[in-house]
Amino acid sequence: MSNTPTQVTTDLSQALAQINQKLDDFPKEVNQRFDNLQKEVNQRFDNLQKDVDQKFEHLQKDVTDIKIELATVRGDINSLRIEVGYLKEDIKEVKGSQKAQIWTLIGILGTAVVGTVIKFVITDIPGNP
Repeated sequence: MSNTPTQVTTDLSQALAQINQKLDDFPKEVNQRFDNLQKEVNQRFDNLQKDVDQKFEHLQKDVTDIKIELATVRGDINSLRIEVGYLKEDIKEVKGSQKAQIWTLIGILGTAVVGTVIKFVITDIPGNP
């Protein structure tokens, strides 16, 4: 075996050109990746904003529905108050009518008792056939 040194001669200009090309492309690549990342972040924020807007609109609709139901309930309460007022008046009339009927019945019964007593007294008087 011989130990003779071998001399390698290489043109470094091509290697240097490739390195320069890669160094020139590096900022472009970083910018492109940054732009892609920025687009992705913007898209996610847009999607998040849409979701929040949809939820907010849904909440607004729910609040509007609740307000409508509350107004309906308030109207129903007012109607019930009016009906209760009418019922109170009807109950007063019925109580008054009952009292009048009781006094009328007492008067009729009293008249019947007095009439019966008079009849028996008149018929039981001696000398009356």
